Amino acid sequence: MLNYIPAIDIKNNVIVTGIKGNRSLYKSISKKYKLNHDLIKFLEHIFKKKRYKHIYIADLNAIHNQSKVNFSSICKALKKFPNTTFIIDSGSKKFSDLRKYAMYKNYIPILSSESYQNYSILFKRKYTRFVFSVDKKKNIILGKKRKYYKNIRCLSLIMMNIDRIGSNKGIEIEYLNKVKNSNNYNNFIVAGGFIKSDETVLKKLNIGEVICLSEVLRNL
Repeated sequence: MLNYIPAIDIKNNVIVTGIKGNRSLYKSISKKYKLNHDLIKFLEHIFKKKRYKHIYIADLNAIHNQSKVNFSSICKALKKFPNTTFIIDSGSKKFSDLRKYAMYKNYIPILSSESYQNYSILFKRKYTRFVFSVDKKKNIILGKKRKYYKNIRCLSLIMMNIDRIGSNKGIEIEYLNKVKNSNNYNNFIVAGGFIKSDETVLKKLNIGEVICLSEVLRNL
């Protein structure tokens, strides 16, 4: 059975939605789905239907310019829902950034090909308690040191297709196969463009988790 991981993008303490990763065009979730854009209230709302084991959060301010404007809101969520594991992308560039929410046991950091740079210390310390996101946009895997994703060992590897976020076009099989064939060390999570009919394909690829929002909200 496919496991859904609710996708939450937060900007200026507001949950937002967008298309194709264009962060300048992201708008409050309250405008598109008529839902409360406050992080805690939104989580309480979706948890009424199902208590998700994992929640994905992209801190767009931190990813863009390392801003801490959303730090307090995310900390409140980590504290209020201790039995939910939050995998959080806060635009980590160096190894020390992984400690941003280290005081919370239900926090798992995301390192991304788009942002992360300090691979040498990562490999030297053989650190694996993180999730790595292979970010693809306009048919290119993002990041100056993107080639290192092939050697990453971590908890899970996200195949993030930014071009298909919010598009409802379905997953891109060619991209998934490319990443899977390049890295044989990890479990895989799909993100970007997922629709219900993709479940059969993902089952054949032995992929059991998907980061999405539309299907989560459709099941409310």
